[in-house]
Amino acid sequence: MEKSRFFIELVKEYAPYARSAVIANKQDLPGALDLETIERITGLKAYAMIAIEQKNQIKMMNILADVLNLNSEEISSLQPLRERDQLIKDAELALKNEDFKYAEIIFEKIAKICFEIGDEHFGKEFYAKAEKINQFLKNSN
Repeated sequence: MEKSRFFIELVKEYAPYARSAVIANKQDLPGALDLETIERITGLKAYAMIAIEQKNQIKMMNILADVLNLNSEEISSLQPLRERDQLIKDAELALKNEDFKYAEIIFEKIAKICFEIGDEHFGKEFYAKAEKINQFLKNSN
């Protein structure tokens, strides 16, 4: 919290009219401060976050849109994230229905989107899933 206070004071001093908020990361850990306490200490709106969860990338974009008073639709980079999230749901359904070939295709599409938006970690992860399914399909024939 001390580091955060330092940066908040810097913003207040050098950019007093800047729109600011606090991203309260690691909210899944024991002992994490609740949002009300963080808001009281910082004097800023606080948003809960668990940054290691992939779904929170869209949440982060929505927070930025809220802080900047933008409609989330105005942030063009959200579209690939929304598409990726929908494809993840489609892949889960394909796996549930044992449509492995379709799941492989979807995972490849997801990997491509991840690489396009610069999310190399998840791009590799989804590409590996597609490859694993591909090997499974080859071995089952």
